[in-house]
Amino acid sequence: MPQVLPPPASPNDQASDLRRLVDGREARDHAAAPRSVLVGAFAAAACNINSALPRIARRLHQQGGAVCTIDVADAMRAFAKALGRSPQVEEIDRWSRDLSKPIGGDAGYGGDERILAHVTLDLPSPAVDQAAKNLWIHADQRLIVTRTGQTDVCDAYALIKGLTAVAKRDVALIVQGATREAAARTVAERLALTCQRFLGVGARLHDWLPPLAGQGDAP
Repeated sequence: MPQVLPPPASPNDQASDLRRLVDGREARDHAAAPRSVLVGAFAAAACNINSALPRIARRLHQQGGAVCTIDVADAMRAFAKALGRSPQVEEIDRWSRDLSKPIGGDAGYGGDERILAHVTLDLPSPAVDQAAKNLWIHADQRLIVTRTGQTDVCDAYALIKGLTAVAKRDVALIVQGATREAAARTVAERLALTCQRFLGVGARLHDWLPPLAGQGDAP
């Protein structure tokens, strides 16, 4: 059985690791191999998703298996550098579909690892946007990172709405900046009601994170 990949040390390593995930799929016995889990984490620009990643990764690790973390935007940049030019949107689309299907589909990587691919949708980048759409479609789990402020909740809903237009998928919520679980649940319940009523998708609280040092948020 192939070895579980460690977290990538650099964007170039991410590209290499992703390529290995795809190149090795034909040589594996898919029927006998355990199935990997692809987790997509999405955040709007106002959320610091990087501060949430260690906690998310630890929770996923508790569910079983190792966790490989991949930054979608860095991976796309690494692909462009490896190609020596700026790929066309169609090329990025093909690469990201090629990568997401073997990881998240029946042809798993062959271990019991969880692959955490995360993206912050804060730049008008067609390549990253397309990769995010493919991640949204093919991921086994979808995490939306938000904060407790009213504007942040609206941003999270707008993000879910935009991705739901690509494909209807239920989501799990990571609420940052709450000083207690009750506050995080209030945010999650508000989003869940709105998503169910207007989008027809489910939303539930997955985890919550206290404010970073020196930062306050809703009580």
